[in-house]
Amino acid sequence: MGRSTQGFRITKDARSGIYKLRFRHRGRRFHLSTGTRNKKDAGVVAARVYAETISGNGRPTERVARRPLDAVAADWLDAIAPPIVSEDTWKYDLEFCRKKLMPHFRHMELITEVGVAFWYGFAFADLVVYIPLLAIGLIGHWRRRPWGRVIFAAALGITVYWPVVVLAAAVDARDASGWVIDETPFWIVLPTIAAWALWGLLRIARAERLAQ
Repeated sequence: MGRSTQGFRITKDARSGIYKLRFRHRGRRFHLSTGTRNKKDAGVVAARVYAETISGNGRPTERVARRPLDAVAADWLDAIAPPIVSEDTWKYDLEFCRKKLMPHFRHMELITEVGVAFWYGFAFADLVVYIPLLAIGLIGHWRRRPWGRVIFAAALGITVYWPVVVLAAAVDARDASGWVIDETPFWIVLPTIAAWALWGLLRIARAERLAQ
């Protein structure tokens, strides 16, 4: 059961045990983690965050970088809990947080806004450019249409490009603070994907030459 004090409300997350802060200010709703499982400490954090926000001396989003990642993950999992997503999807996301994020990142300061923006850009480009190109190219190539080979070749070019980008970034970030990953899967999977795409490009080029 949450308690309401001075315009804000503190509730305990049933899954993580971390207390969350909720309030409204200037028409916006704020749902934030206090980053602690101690009720007394949560009250102190909540009161400070609320006072700073109302007075205009601070923004809750500026404190996200200092929050433990498990608190951020708990908030996210709570926000997408079933029935918003299926039970299987939610369990997959839970395991992803446990096995992929937590071993490498402890605090949100290791996940910068610029890094998030770049990965969002890649994901958005995949959705609106790469996946449609690949799908249309595969269909066109299967139907032996000349335009299909062109579009498929464009998609394969991207398929060669992005593994190189990821591998180069992983190698360059080896000495970066907070960057702790096992590169072995990268060096197995990504070169395989790039080699497959390059082989596909060569096959398309050969087929185009024979068709002339």
